[in-house]
Order: sequence, then C-alpha cells, then structure tokens
Amino acid sequence: MKIFLQNLKYEYEIHMIINIFKKTQCDFFDISAYENDMLCDFIAVFETIDENELDSSKKNISCISKIGENSYKFHENCLDEKKEIKNCYKRLIYKVLSQEFNRQQPWGILTGIRPVKIMNELRKDEKYSDIAAIKSEIRSKYLISQEKIDLMEKISNIQKPVINRISDESYSIYIGIPFCPSRCNYCSFFSNDIRQKGHLRDSYLDALEKEIAGTIADEWMIGKRLDSLYVGGGTPTSLEDYQIERLLKFLDKTFKLQSIEEITFEAGRPDTITESKLQILKKYGINRISINPQTMVDRTLESIGRKHDSKSIEEVYHLARKHGFENINMDIILGLSNENIDDVKYTLNKLMDLNPDSITMHTLSIKRASKLHEELDLEEISRQEKNILDMVSLVYDYMRKINMKPYYLYRQKNILGGFENVGFAKEDKESWYNIVIMEELQNILAFGAGSVSRFVYSSENRIEKVSNIKNLESYIDRTEDMINKKRAEMKR
Repeated sequence: MKIFLQNLKYEYEIHMIINIFKKTQCDFFDISAYENDMLCDFIAVFETIDENELDSSKKNISCISKIGENSYKFHENCLDEKKEIKNCYKRLIYKVLSQEFNRQQPWGILTGIRPVKIMNELRKDEKYSDIAAIKSEIRSKYLISQEKIDLMEKISNIQKPVINRISDESYSIYIGIPFCPSRCNYCSFFSNDIRQKGHLRDSYLDALEKEIAGTIADEWMIGKRLDSLYVGGGTPTSLEDYQIERLLKFLDKTFKLQSIEEITFEAGRPDTITESKLQILKKYGINRISINPQTMVDRTLESIGRKHDSKSIEEVYHLARKHGFENINMDIILGLSNENIDDVKYTLNKLMDLNPDSITMHTLSIKRASKLHEELDLEEISRQEKNILDMVSLVYDYMRKINMKPYYLYRQKNILGGFENVGFAKEDKESWYNIVIMEELQNILAFGAGSVSRFVYSSENRIEKVSNIKNLESYIDRTEDMINKKRAEMKR
C-alpha cells in the first residue's frame, strides 16, 4: 500500500491504525513527492489550524484524505500536548478508515496491550467522580466500543482485591525455561528445540541458580513478601525428571515454596508430561499448572507443529486430576489456519467435558519472529479475519454458560480482527501472577534467558524493565551481568 502523508512523524501510529482495518505492507512517502497523476492508495494531509480563540490550550486539527476515488474530511479540537495531538491524528485516520471500510473496530484506536490498566489508573484519579465519567473519557479518547468498555470494567472489578493487597514491599517471581520439544508455527517466544540444545539444560540450571542466588542477596530483598512464583517458557516440562526436581528443590530451599500462595508451573505440552513429573510437581507444592491444547482438532495440531494428538491432552489432564491438581488452566487459540466456527465449537465442547478451572482465549497474532509470519498466507488471514468475530463471541457465550468470568486481558499487535486475549476463571481460581504482570502492578523479578524484570516506581507512576540476554550460550557465560543489572536497579 502506497501512502502519502504530510507529516511522516506519525507514520508508525498511522500504520498501526491501517493494520487494524487491513493487514498490509505500507510504504510511506512525504506529500511533497506526490504528483496529481501518480497512482497511490492513500493520501492524508493534516492541517493544524490556529489555536482556538476561546481556549489557547487547544488546537483545531483537520485531516483531509483521499483513498482511491473517495475523499474525506474530519476535524477535532484537542489539547496542545504532544500525546494528545498524536491521539487526535489517530482518531482522525480511524474515522476516515471506518467510513471507507464501513465498519467500526472493537478497540477503536487503542493499539496498546493493556486496556484494563487504563481503567485502573483512571479509578485512582480524583478528578473522575464515578465510573460513568471514567467510561465516558475512555470512549471519547480511544473510540472503544461500549461492549469492550463494559468488559474492562468487569475485569477491573475482579482485580480489585489483588490491587488492594499489593504494596511496595511485595513482589512476584518469573522463571523462564527456554526449551521446547518442537516449535509451533505461531510462536514467537524465545525458546530452544531440545533436539538441538537439550544438552545445555544442566548448564542452564547452573546459571539460573547462580542468577537467583546472586540477585536475592541484595539488601533490597529485606522485608519483601513473595506473593506468587511462575515457571514458564518455552515448556518447563521439557526438563528431565531429575532436572525438575533439582530446580524445585533449589527454589524450595531458597524461598520455602509451601509459604507461597500461588505457584504456577507451565506443563503446556502433553508430549512432555509424565506421571513421574506430575508427582514431583505435587511433592514441592505446585498448586497451579497449565495444560495447553490450543485446539482439540487433530489435523490443526499437526499443521501447527505439535507432536501429539487431542487424546493425549485428555489423558494428561485426567492424570493431573488423579494426582490432586485442583487448579488447571487450558489455553486455546482462535483463528488458526483452516479452522472454522465448528472447529472452535468442537474444541470448546471437549474442554467443557474436561472441566478445567480456567481457560485462556488467545486470538491469533501474526508475530514477526514466528514461522507463521515467514509463511504468511494473506488469503487465509483475510478469511480468518471474517470469522474471528463469530469465534470470539462463541467463546464468551460458552464462558457465561459455565460461569467462568474474565479476570485479565491483553492485546497484541497484528491480532486478528483487532480483538483481544482474555483469561477466564471460576471463582477463586484467578491467577495472581497473570493479573500483576498484565496490569504492571507489582515488582517482578525475572530469571533465565530472555526474561524481563519489572520494577514498579508507584510514586512516580512508571515501570523500569531490566532484560536478560536471550541467547542461551551467552546467558550461561554472562550470568554475572544479569545479576549486576538487576541489583543496580534495586539500588535505585
């Protein structure tokens, strides 16, 4: 798509808005390079008119656009502030495109990943008298649909008890195990195939234990309360039995696992889960696990790169219940290649029969680092874009029927239909960690290759992130650097 703009400063934001309506490659050019007979898809000229005579703090901004043979003109008043002007430009482009394509988008101009955080922040602002005023502000600023604003409110209400318990003295821990038995085609997470890098697992655990021990030796840790611990990946159950036991034994000695309210261990791939591994997890007090099918349709499991079928998912699930796991999460992905509404219905019916404690709905996102992006089929993506509304609506209907409520939500770039990922849970089965990580509510110490620690400066309303090296060998060789980076932030 060839696009001419008056101001290329906002080309990234405008590209994001265009992608909400149509997944396409965009080439941007300055309007000065445009000639009347030149073929192009989209022209947008922004005019900043003189300051409003009644209020010098505001600007009157117009957008004059042409798409093919169609012409549009919209204008708005907005505050004379950089962020507000940028949002104004996004709203104007959104209005042009919504008229051109004759449709609204559920999340309006919002391209950020944490919608509920916006509502949680506004609820702390004394200038808003009630929830109605907050919802009105969100609607006018981001053009979000009323349905999604109501969803934000529901989730915010469920999160209140967690928010009220968090303090500057509390923290959570994430531990990354970057190994998988194979790579799924939609995945962009940092991970290593155990067939190529499995021999490094013991050395990785050596480095991981060193990083944890070196970091928590800092005086910043004195008096801190550990609320939740999350072992993710990759696929943590890609470790051998003795390696899982080694890791949990170290964590138990370091943090006294039985004293932690929530400990999640991702056992996402059934082809990595055995009875002996479940026994080890139970022995050390793991009280929440994820068994993630993504779909229960066997042909789809094969096409996305899974090395198991749906029957093995059911077998592992029942095995986990047999060993006393009372909080099991299962993930699904909507919009996988060649799936239709009947496939999603089939998956949901299978999950209803299993009766997990929480279900996380992911809407497919085309991520640059994924194999799916490399093999991009625009025709298939376009077809799934048309199906995704029905798929998302079906999931919400099923969740209401079984009384699972949404408790956290996040969005991603290039997500089908501009929708969202939502965690649903039965009462009292919500994950503390998922809430605090998505809403950036709590200090999180993250350990392992590719992990990201988050330090919350609540009085300054800002987050500082400290990232670990992704490369496995570099992480093992430079563990001391990871320790020093975190301890430097602790001292601040």
